[in-house]
Amino acid sequence: MSAACPASAKPKDGCPVSLPVGDALYVINRRPPPGCSCGFEALTLAVPERGTGVPDWRWHRLPPPPYVLDPDYNAANCIDAYTVVDGSKIWTSTPAVGTYSFDTATASWSKVGSWELPFRGRADYFPEYGSWIGFSSPGNNLCSSDLAASKTKSPVLRYVWMDLRPPPGWMCIKTYLVRLGGGKLCVAKFFHTMADESDGRSFYLRRETFVVLTGVTLEHSGVGDELRMTKHKSYRYDVEAFSNGWVF
Repeated sequence: MSAACPASAKPKDGCPVSLPVGDALYVINRRPPPGCSCGFEALTLAVPERGTGVPDWRWHRLPPPPYVLDPDYNAANCIDAYTVVDGSKIWTSTPAVGTYSFDTATASWSKVGSWELPFRGRADYFPEYGSWIGFSSPGNNLCSSDLAASKTKSPVLRYVWMDLRPPPGWMCIKTYLVRLGGGKLCVAKFFHTMADESDGRSFYLRRETFVVLTGVTLEHSGVGDELRMTKHKSYRYDVEAFSNGWVF
């Protein structure tokens, strides 16, 4: 049985932060505007009371992070990194703001620290490795960190792996990490390139957008329980000019 997803109560910006936690999907603007209208919502399955009716998906508004209520808050700063900790807490990091935690069980915010997560974009917890894995900031390379040991201090990266060496002129615009099972992962990186072209009468700027898919394997080496990456083949695919990689 399928059903159409209802429209959210508050429109989101072009690339909002979204994370599944339990049976709900949490979505917030990457650049939350000042005040209470930050657009933080959860999509949950509402079960009718007394066993009547049909369960239905509904959006629920949630309280904004405390820093957007600060008179000195600068909305130009966006959420640079985010993840789920302890299975129920959403951590978000914003430059000049720090890292905040939203407890999905109590629907309340708290500040974790004035430091920022060492990731770029989304990181996910991999229980088989006991680490959070994502892409490094800076560098945008595949990396891991133990956030469980960093709840009272700034987290550091434990491993950083060079999954791809893009040539000069390749501007990375999006990165995704796809689990394939059995320690196998697919690294998807979207790029733009721009070059001056001429048709003999005038010059114009030619823009290309493409994705590079790289297969990698992560496994413990047995030597000090080191986590190692094995890189496999990479393939390039051209995509539409303004694709944001929503397929991932």
